[in-house]
Amino acid sequence: MTKKLFIIIPLLLTFISVALQGKESKDGTPVKLTVKVTKPTGEHDGPSRTLTDSVYVYQDGHTFTFDSAQVGATISIVKEGEEVYSDIVDLTCTVTIPESVTGTVEIILTQNGITYWAQIVL
Repeated sequence: MTKKLFIIIPLLLTFISVALQGKESKDGTPVKLTVKVTKPTGEHDGPSRTLTDSVYVYQDGHTFTFDSAQVGATISIVKEGEEVYSDIVDLTCTVTIPESVTGTVEIILTQNGITYWAQIVL
């Protein structure tokens, strides 16, 4: 019985740690930005097959909190095919979209030649 406890307790603590990881420092709802594949210009016909991790941002109303790895990235908000707002992630790691921008929009993050996007509601 004690051997089972020695196995169960560390597993339980690991599960709790993983479940809480990142929740303490970020407020808002997590939003997953995935890579937006565009047809490359060049000699080959298909998109690159290089795997790129998704980027997670945290939305709290019109305020988005990014990880420090995204400092310097360009953020665009596109509604009905038209860019309605653009900003750069600064050292505060937050971008606040104007309250006048509402409805379903695309958030687009461009960094190091890679474009990530997600559809969100403001």
